[in-house]
Amino acid sequence: MKIEEIDWNEVWHTTMERHLASKHIGKNDLYWSSRERVEQFNERIKGNDWAKGRRIMKSMDISPESRVLDIGAGPGTLIIPLSRVVSHVTAIEPAPYMIEFLQGNIAEENVENVDYIQKTWEDVDADADLEGSYDVVIASYSLGMYDIRSALKKMVGISTGYVYLLWFSGLTSWDELYIKAWPRIHGNAYVPGPKANLLYNVLYGMGIYPNMEVTKMEMEMTYGSVGEAVDDLAGRFVARDETRRSRLATFLSEVMHKKEGSYVLDVYQWSTMLWWHRDNIGGCGIH
Repeated sequence: MKIEEIDWNEVWHTTMERHLASKHIGKNDLYWSSRERVEQFNERIKGNDWAKGRRIMKSMDISPESRVLDIGAGPGTLIIPLSRVVSHVTAIEPAPYMIEFLQGNIAEENVENVDYIQKTWEDVDADADLEGSYDVVIASYSLGMYDIRSALKKMVGISTGYVYLLWFSGLTSWDELYIKAWPRIHGNAYVPGPKANLLYNVLYGMGIYPNMEVTKMEMEMTYGSVGEAVDDLAGRFVARDETRRSRLATFLSEVMHKKEGSYVLDVYQWSTMLWWHRDNIGGCGIH
């Protein structure tokens, strides 16, 4: 098969299916189904006055007149800082607890220019659910769709200006940990999900030639004990019973290191922002 004959959307789909199957979770088995986990995430995201969201926004072309659509908005990672500088923001978010904390953050910040839709992007009917078009459409680490081409077409269709996508490049430290841990905890190999290279190929096949910016994120996750780490990370490692939690505890005790009396897990990821303006799509239009 010639490379130009490859259906990159199908490659994405197959990779996503194999990834989820290897993790023993289904498409709708939400990682964010734990209120405690969402609450912890919410507190981290709000840190230093929504620093993560403000950092991401710096690379975006927005103005006080902008109408923005944020797909996979979470508790307001981008929504809250965006609401301070644009005309209107619509949040798309399916997870009930994420919506709960988003509502709380909107109230806490006295925000009046935000609305939200509790659906997956696949389930959103652009004509029925959304009011008009948007100057900027954002999907930040929220591209866990099987049919990525259809999801992207919908984004392009609703945007009159820019589309910004943030996704993972290469193996993250989590991928590397899972590759080592999965055979020991679950007895099968772990398959990483699709990365930004496949996303680019899908876009290229659609006649979209995006700008790209690659960044690296590093952080330390600090715990008072191995047991505390297991409590926090059991969801990530799908350790749902005591046997798997025990295996996870053994694994974490081997990969964490001690620092000032605490247990530390070093994590990092390379990420790519891909973006384009609607006017700069290839001459033949969306394929």
